[in-house]
Amino acid sequence: TISDIPKTIADEIDIKNSYPGYSIFKPIPDSRPRKWFYYAWKESNWFTKYLPELYEFKILGAGNQRSSYKFIKKFSQESENSFSIPYYQLGENIIEKYISNEDLRLLLSMNFWYEGDDDYYWSWAANPLACISIPIEKLNTSVSLVISAEPFLVNGQLENQMMNVTVDQIPIITFDKNEKKEVAISSDLAKLITQDDVIDLCFDFPNANKSPNDYGINNDTRLLGYMFTSIIFKEN
Repeated sequence: TISDIPKTIADEIDIKNSYPGYSIFKPIPDSRPRKWFYYAWKESNWFTKYLPELYEFKILGAGNQRSSYKFIKKFSQESENSFSIPYYQLGENIIEKYISNEDLRLLLSMNFWYEGDDDYYWSWAANPLACISIPIEKLNTSVSLVISAEPFLVNGQLENQMMNVTVDQIPIITFDKNEKKEVAISSDLAKLITQDDVIDLCFDFPNANKSPNDYGINNDTRLLGYMFTSIIFKEN
């Protein structure tokens, strides 16, 4: 962490010190706890008096392992509060459970936008890659991934969009616009991808390289891939 810098410098030039932390040139215990604060950056932040909501995490273990991160609390201008990140239960709609919740969407997803009201909702996945991390207890049974989604298309210019699906960076399947979007995941693979209590589900859209604004449709500058109404893991 940044707090290790004074300790590192003082040790290297042999100054007696009592700085907290560790020298980066000496062994650092894997069990050393660190704090990490996350916030969603927007261009409007340049002009605001305060940073947006901050999300505090405690890190125990390697910083590049998702399982090392534990969410602690959320800070806003008015207050600080804690909330839990619920485990996914087979059969639940990921769009409704996670993407529709602003805090959970910020913490767990990348390049998903949520729109809708009480009667109907949808989520655009944009850019060439959109991902959602799903907290889930370990699975020992085969499951099916069932998706309801429609691609962004432009008559005469963009007639199809491909969707490549990966779980924990393992390629699962590729869909085009007309295919039924359902795929079985074996019990062995389900056990492998949930061994850390998280599924990293990603969608790659190789054709999402222009926005509605680029096509002259409207002023939306997002590189739209698919519009999702449901993403469900169900037990076979």
